[in-house]
Amino acid sequence: MRFFILLAGIFFISISNAQDITTDKLSPLYDTLVNNLIVDVEKILKVKAPNEKPKIMVAPREKIKELYCEDLNKCNVVAVTNRETGEIIVSEGFIPNNAFSVSILFHELVHWFQVKHKMFTTESDCLNWSKAEIHAYKAQSKWLESLGLKGFNVPDLTTQCH
Repeated sequence: MRFFILLAGIFFISISNAQDITTDKLSPLYDTLVNNLIVDVEKILKVKAPNEKPKIMVAPREKIKELYCEDLNKCNVVAVTNRETGEIIVSEGFIPNNAFSVSILFHELVHWFQVKHKMFTTESDCLNWSKAEIHAYKAQSKWLESLGLKGFNVPDLTTQCH
């Protein structure tokens, strides 16, 4: 459980406006956590990590919801990955201080792998999105199980596509 040791002292420097989300200054401990999670994603997906490092940025949660949620009242997003660039945005105040919150970052790193390896790009936007989400949720559940924790059932999101 190497990531629990790394969690002390992790912090984010906030970016106040979505248009200003261009660089990131994360603590070295956070960088180590991300590097370890990338190794775990490689193992679970059985896919080599891209040569570049993921770009991870911080933004106000409300700004993320405005950019990525259709229904702001039903959207409970804390992190997203841009499906075109692979950039990961986490909300201010998101602190990976337990296995489930770290698994959210793991989930977004799976999406980063998907973007960089051009996975789920051959069908309609809805089918691509739903298959990518199912893939990421299954990997996230498997990762939790690898820590000795209970995974979760992944719903078939493709039924939402018409």
